[in-house]
Amino acid sequence: MIAQRHRGEFKGGASDTVTIGKLLDDVLKSDITGSTRYVWKAVIEKNIRPFFGKIRAVKLTTDKMDAYRERRKGEERTDAAANREVSIVRTAFNNARKRAPLKVNVVPYFPMIEEKTIRPGYLADDVYDRLRDELPQYLKAIFVCAYETGMRKNERLVLAFS
Repeated sequence: MIAQRHRGEFKGGASDTVTIGKLLDDVLKSDITGSTRYVWKAVIEKNIRPFFGKIRAVKLTTDKMDAYRERRKGEERTDAAANREVSIVRTAFNNARKRAPLKVNVVPYFPMIEEKTIRPGYLADDVYDRLRDELPQYLKAIFVCAYETGMRKNERLVLAFS
């Protein structure tokens, strides 16, 4: 019976009635950092909970996750964004599996799509040196900082104006 329950073959109990919405509530109460909690809460409330929230955890299927990805693509989101959102649901399931008493018996397979949003291009060392030397003096510090740290434009602007 214990093995059957672990494989999800034995039915009954709280683990059969818990919703994904409850698992999402629990993941927001877990030991994630404050900044991560803030972002995850916004993503959960706007995108994940409306789609998955009322589904019982034992009823989550790969087809349902694929349907979520298709919906997000229809909203012009990237595969990378969908991967991050599905990984939040996966974290919620993994946390629930570690609780006592168990909230889920089995963590389903969470397919991740290969991400093709890799940034193109880079500066070779000799091109970097030439470009840096040609820049006006007031831009050199910003250029070197961006190159050395890999900060994005918006990150540099926040730093510059804070």
